[in-house]
Amino acid sequence: MKQIVAPTLRLGRASVRIVGSASAFPDVETTTEALVDRLAADVPLARRRAMSAFFDQEVGVHRRAHLVSGFARDLALVAARRALEEASVRAPVAVVYATSTPSRWTAAESALLARDLDLACAFFDVRSGCTGGLHALVHAARLARDADGPVLVVAADAFSKTFGNERLLPVTMGDGAAALVLIPTERASEGVVRAVFGGAPDRVDLATVLGTLPPTSLEASSWALSGDPTAFAESAEEALLAALEALAPPESAAIVVHTSRAATARRVAGAFGRTPYLGVLENHGNLGAPTLLAALDRLRREGVSHDVALVSAG
Repeated sequence: MKQIVAPTLRLGRASVRIVGSASAFPDVETTTEALVDRLAADVPLARRRAMSAFFDQEVGVHRRAHLVSGFARDLALVAARRALEEASVRAPVAVVYATSTPSRWTAAESALLARDLDLACAFFDVRSGCTGGLHALVHAARLARDADGPVLVVAADAFSKTFGNERLLPVTMGDGAAALVLIPTERASEGVVRAVFGGAPDRVDLATVLGTLPPTSLEASSWALSGDPTAFAESAEEALLAALEALAPPESAAIVVHTSRAATARRVAGAFGRTPYLGVLENHGNLGAPTLLAALDRLRREGVSHDVALVSAG
């Protein structure tokens, strides 16, 4: 396997402050045991309990919630309203919205969200898989800085809508949304201090849905997640290591590794002698694009005020 190249795009400071944040999840959580009992009902009870224990230890997701009805944007609307209410600032000059599970093929999801929030402002969609929330955050910080006004950044995903016959994805993935309100600040210690990005275009099909639009002439199976899970996991871990090395966060920083497995997060952070923050993964699963924004919201609620390093691959 080719070596992941070091990040090729490096961005400097965008001094902004989070003045409002919120997360939103479906109402009913599912424990690992309950999920395994449903997905593997034909397996003997003792074996199901062993599977649950393995998933809780290796994957590290103890609870997650999946949408019964509606769309990811419904959760985004809840999170956005809560964040705006907490921020109590003038209307945002822009909405940046990241998702890989939109409610429709046409019309920007950010436009629909702005409409539902009764906001007449600029709006931008970001769609880049699990890295979408990170891309949206960096873009929103620069918009707030350059426009000198509040920016609402939101991410939401509901991958439960795409599980099909998959048995592992429901264990690792959860549905949810997170929103932040950013405002520019003069304090150099606040905001996005640096951001690094890179890519390996030769690996874009390691995990993908091969179905094309329109899907009317295609079999349903073409809309299932396909690829090489082992190669994807290995590539993602290499990319996460490269990103964290390039960021070189201070010793005091909280390390948030966006991944579907706690074991992976521990290996990545452990390679630098660090312990990862797992609050979102353990309690909500891999949310897709909202994961890192939800981590920032949760860290705020926990009173963490020092540096945070966010790394993602997808």
